[in-house]
Amino acid sequence: MTKLFKYWLCAVFMVLCLLGGGSTAAYAAEIYTGVLEDLTTDSSFDVSAYPEKADDYTLSVIQIAESSGGELFVYVYQPSKRFKASSINISTAINDNLKYINYDLVFLSSSETLYKYKVSDFTVKNDVVRYYDISNIYRPWVEGIDPDTGNDNTVNEVPNAVGQLWTAVTLNGEVSYGMTGTETIEVTDKYVDFLRYRDGVGVSGVDQTDSHYVAFSTDKDIDRLMEADVYYVARSSRFTIHGASSGYEYGEPEEKYVYLTADDSASNPGGGIFGHKFTWERIQSVDEFIETEDLTDEAAAQVKNKEWVLRFAETPVHTDTDMFTGTHIDSTEVTEVTILRLKFETDGVVYNLGVVDNKQSGDDVPGNNPYNPLGSIPWWVWALIALACLILIAVIVNPVASLLLLILKGVWWIVSAPFRFIGWIVRKIKDGKDG
Repeated sequence: MTKLFKYWLCAVFMVLCLLGGGSTAAYAAEIYTGVLEDLTTDSSFDVSAYPEKADDYTLSVIQIAESSGGELFVYVYQPSKRFKASSINISTAINDNLKYINYDLVFLSSSETLYKYKVSDFTVKNDVVRYYDISNIYRPWVEGIDPDTGNDNTVNEVPNAVGQLWTAVTLNGEVSYGMTGTETIEVTDKYVDFLRYRDGVGVSGVDQTDSHYVAFSTDKDIDRLMEADVYYVARSSRFTIHGASSGYEYGEPEEKYVYLTADDSASNPGGGIFGHKFTWERIQSVDEFIETEDLTDEAAAQVKNKEWVLRFAETPVHTDTDMFTGTHIDSTEVTEVTILRLKFETDGVVYNLGVVDNKQSGDDVPGNNPYNPLGSIPWWVWALIALACLILIAVIVNPVASLLLLILKGVWWIVSAPFRFIGWIVRKIKDGKDG
C-alpha cells in the first residue's frame, strides 16, 4: 500500500467520523483485560456518564474493539446491572449488501454498569477497512419485568435498538474506530405460528407439511415489502404414543437463516391419497393471507391487526403406526423467530434497513382448520357416486336375495314334506273312492 493511499484512506475515515458525529478510539483490546482497562485507554472516556438506574433495563452499545487474535469485543452500558446480554445482530457488509448474522455474546467482565462481551464464533477480517453494522442487541426475557405476549406465543429474548455503523481501519499497525448512526425499523407487534397442509396417505403412513409464518407490524409505513431476512432455530421432534404412555424426543437445535423476496413462492408436495397441493407467496399482506387461508378463529384474531406476513419455512410431518412401538409423529419444532432485515418502498423511496425485533416462539397447534378432502367435490360428482353405489348394491344384493329365496324354498319344502305326503295319501284315498 502506498503512502498516498494510506493518507487518502485515513482522511476518508476521519471525514466519515466527522459527518456522522461519531467517536474515535485507537486501541486493540485483549480477551483477558477488564472492561474499564479497555475503555479508559481512550483518554476522553468518562465513566460518570454511565450512572446506575435500577429500573432501566435497556442495553446500549458504547464501543467495539478487535483483539490482536482476531476476536471482536462489544462494550455495553447496562444501567440496571441486572442482566447479561445474550446475542447481537451484526452485518460486516453495508448499504445494499446488508446481511445480518445473529451472534451469541460471551460475558467477559463488568464494572458497575459497564460490561464487556466477546462475539462468539466471529473472526475479524484481514481487510484494511472493516465494517460492523449493528442493528440490535438482545437480553433474555424476564418474568415479572417484561410483559408477555397475551396469546399462545412466548418471548425468548428482548430487543434493544443499536443503529450503529462502526468502521475499523488499520494503518501502520494501529487500529482506529469510528461510529456513525444508522436508521433501523422496529417491529411493534408480532405473532408466530404455522399452518398444516395434508399431503396425503402413503404406503408408510400419513404425510403433511407445516408452513411456518410470522405476522407483524412496524413503526414505519410500508407501501411495498420487497425483501426480508429471517432467523429461527429448528430441531427435530418425535411424539410417540405407546399404550397408555406418550412423550417427546428432540434432536439438536440448529440456527437457520432465510432470505425472502416478493417474487418467491412455496408449496407443499400434495399428491397423496386425500391430499392436496397448496401454493402461497413468501411475502403477503395480512389481508391476502386471511383471504387465501382457512384460519382458525384464534389465529385469525391474532393476525388481523398486523400488516405483513412472512411465510419463511416449510417442514415435513410424518405419522406412522407400528404394532410393537406405537404411533410416531415426526415433525420439526421452530422457535426463536426474529426478523433481521427488511427492504421496502414507501412514497416511492426504497429503504434497506436492519430490524429491531425480539426472538419469539409460537405454540404447537396449527393455525388453520384441518383440510377436508371431500369438501371440495362438486355436487354432480356426489350424484354420480351415489348412482354408482346404487348400481353396485343392486349387483351385490340381487344374487344374495336369489340365494336366500332358494334357501327359504328348500327349508319350506322340507318342513312341509310330511304335510304334503299326508295330503297326497288323502288325495289317493279320495281318488280310489271316486273310482
